Amino acid sequence: MGPTKPSRVAKDVPKTKAVKGRRGKLAKLVDMPLDIFFEIFGHLYPKDLLRLTWTSKAFHNILARSSSKWLWEQARSNVENLPECPSYLTEPQYARLLFDPHCHYCGTSGVQVVLWIYRRRACKACLDQHFVEFHSLTLPSFPCEAEWDEILPKVRRERYSRPNLCPKDEVDLVFQHIEALRDDEDGLASFILQRTIFMAEVSLHASRCESYQTDLAEQRTQERSEMRTRRVDVIRNRLVDMGFEQDIIALEQSNPRALRRHRLIWQAKELTDKNWNDIKPSLAAWLTDLREHRIQKERLARMIRRQATIVQMLRDYVLSRPPTEIIPGPADLCFTEEISGLINHPDETVFSNSVPALRLRLPQFTSHWRRWIDGRLLSLLPSTPNLGTDGAGTRPLHLATTFFECTGPTGCHEILSYPQILAHKCMTRQSGEYFDTDERPISECIRSLGCEPFNFDGNKIKFHTDASGVAHALVDLCEWGPDETTAVAMDRLNARFACSACGPGEEAFVFSWRIAVDHTITVHGLDNPTTWIRLTESDLATDWWIRN
Repeated sequence: MGPTKPSRVAKDVPKTKAVKGRRGKLAKLVDMPLDIFFEIFGHLYPKDLLRLTWTSKAFHNILARSSSKWLWEQARSNVENLPECPSYLTEPQYARLLFDPHCHYCGTSGVQVVLWIYRRRACKACLDQHFVEFHSLTLPSFPCEAEWDEILPKVRRERYSRPNLCPKDEVDLVFQHIEALRDDEDGLASFILQRTIFMAEVSLHASRCESYQTDLAEQRTQERSEMRTRRVDVIRNRLVDMGFEQDIIALEQSNPRALRRHRLIWQAKELTDKNWNDIKPSLAAWLTDLREHRIQKERLARMIRRQATIVQMLRDYVLSRPPTEIIPGPADLCFTEEISGLINHPDETVFSNSVPALRLRLPQFTSHWRRWIDGRLLSLLPSTPNLGTDGAGTRPLHLATTFFECTGPTGCHEILSYPQILAHKCMTRQSGEYFDTDERPISECIRSLGCEPFNFDGNKIKFHTDASGVAHALVDLCEWGPDETTAVAMDRLNARFACSACGPGEEAFVFSWRIAVDHTITVHGLDNPTTWIRLTESDLATDWWIRN
């Protein structure tokens, strides 16, 4: 015998809908005895009762009936210093006016300002739509004396930037009564008196409510401030326990409000263990970044301070030397390997103890710098002539045919010989483009010195081939060897040369050899070659030569 089929469930039996979570668990709450409800309600606040009236019809029926007035009064008594409910409002109306932050016209949330004098809240949009400016009204005349401020008080709210407003429905109501009683002087006088008395009562209660809200706001502000302060103290102590004490002290010295104003710290809520575990990694990372920044800042300040010591030491040394002696600049000295190591040394004592020895070794540093610069300049020459044993060292730099061109950021393109190139101002002028290293923040160090090492980027100088060619021709005119004749020898010879291209007719200009080189490059250039003539003593004695 085979297995039996399961019996089918009747289709008319309703299925119970599964409800996820806790939904539906309080469905039987309204069936509880009223005594239990009233006992619970007696410990609530008016805003709690107000929200209960919105939860279900059953609660609304219980709390909205007139016999439940005592519940609202009991709830109101639980709020300290809350003014009594006025006679012209019911308890639920009063509670809504106090605790429901919604516009009474459109229902917009977040409306915190209560217009007590007219018992309502209004958002800015509804304020424009349902309120009218008092001075724009055409006021009817009274047969008796009356003050309009006592009949239609104006809303004075500075935050709206329109302090003299009245609700349109109140204006229409008052104007309708006045128009209806226009021919009844006694009735109109009675209406004005009753309206004045009513608005006086409303104004008195409104002032009490405004004072209550002001005091409540100040109390809440004080409580939030105290809560924030406690939170800051607790978090600070925990961060100190984590090893960030020095970082916090340095932070408070530089910016006393930085810790308090951090978005994770300056909050108006008590710190719990869960909250601390959530924010601890972010705060630790933040302070770690600040620590690295602080260390770099302190290191930079230390380096700048030590550089100033080296610069002052160099100034004293320069004053003791002949004015024509070429001495390295502040940046050249500070960027030498040995002095740079002392400037970067973490121990202040090591640097202080080394300064006297450095002062005595300045001549040695100067000689070393001069040899290093000469080597770099020699590397720019196209070729080094064969000078035998006498040509060793820097002799090629002193030749009359050795000229350099300034190609620095200023673009002066001045033609310079040796050693004038060593003192040219463009060679140490700041270019503004530097790349910092882990060992040294180069940009800040150079900025504090006001200059950079000689030809720091290697692009400020080049060998001037054209000027060298002109000098070669001038030396040949003197019947000297260009590979042996130095610039000093040409200066001592004091020969004069005439530029045939510049002399109209029988006149010509006369130049020294250095000016002749510059004249050829700057005036004529390669496109207009000129012929130079060496002048004899008899030529210079004539009157038709123009000397320059």
